[in-house]
Amino acid sequence: VSGRAGRGNKKGMAIIQTYMPDEFSIISAKEQNYEKFYNSEIIMREKLNYPPFCDIIVAVFSGKDENAVKIMAKDFFVDVKEIFEAYAPVPAPISKVNGEYRWRVLMKELLTDEKIKKLWIYVEKYLMLKSDIKISIDVNPNNMSLLNNINLQKSSLFKLLFIFSIFLAILFFLSFSLLSVHSSYSN
Repeated sequence: VSGRAGRGNKKGMAIIQTYMPDEFSIISAKEQNYEKFYNSEIIMREKLNYPPFCDIIVAVFSGKDENAVKIMAKDFFVDVKEIFEAYAPVPAPISKVNGEYRWRVLMKELLTDEKIKKLWIYVEKYLMLKSDIKISIDVNPNNMSLLNNINLQKSSLFKLLFIFSIFLAILFFLSFSLLSVHSSYSN
């Protein structure tokens, strides 16, 4: 684990095993040239509309009846693609957990208060349709590990948690932006 390599003045060593040693990110890591990596990565992320220029939202539908889960995910997709850049539902990477089938819909959008309200309206609509199908919403899943896979129920507590997760995503974006501004001033 490279994060544990070296202490204080002692040099450490990390070994990177890869099939693509000439990949830009591997070379940047080897050279410990974080600024070069950032400058290249941020341009690509802006062109592809990836974070921090948008939010990634994953809606996961789960239940015992795979066909019902699949239909609900498809219907949800039809609704949300009107307001979000959305991708057709697919089985989750782990498609069955504890006897429940899982399908997911991926969305990309820079979340605003208005977009959050619209998303919540759709989530509530589908929660009311079938009580035996659960809906989980992940916002920026790799960056929001504390709030991943919150099963939304018909209660205001989960509305509050959903809004709080959006708030944390915004804070993450702002801290990332301030870090890059700070590092550009300190050079």
